[in-house]
Amino acid sequence: MNYFYEPFLRSDHLVRLNVGDGLAPFIDSSANHTSVTVLRNKELCADKGALSDELSIGGTQVLNLITAPCASVGGSAVAMFAFDDNSDGVTDLATVPFPFPFLAFLGAVDLFIPTAPLGTVSVVTVPRGDFGAARTVNVPNLSSLTNRVVIQLNDFEQ
Repeated sequence: MNYFYEPFLRSDHLVRLNVGDGLAPFIDSSANHTSVTVLRNKELCADKGALSDELSIGGTQVLNLITAPCASVGGSAVAMFAFDDNSDGVTDLATVPFPFPFLAFLGAVDLFIPTAPLGTVSVVTVPRGDFGAARTVNVPNLSSLTNRVVIQLNDFEQ
């Protein structure tokens, strides 16, 4: 796993690395695409109109009424998994890959993020429609066959 954090505001010798392989069988991997997990520890909501969150990965807005409904029974996602479901090279934001519709506080999108050419993927978040608080984290587009990219965002605005 490759972890990327927003800059820390103060010194601390404790950093929590969320690691788990329980979902690995459901996240397709390939040398042709990157898998990205974005953690915010604060719900990602797309059903709040002008006050909705925005999350753009590689230029694609991934939050919508299907992928990030706050009003859902299971609770809204505090982590969003983005990977090429079925490794087909096609993005489909109209459905949520299995088993994520049944998991509380976890969301997922079928997003094709190519590994070629080698470079970076920009992850942009706009919390609660506050464009002045937009933040960008750039990460390498590493092959999901051998790497997982995990981005930890702050759950507060500076």
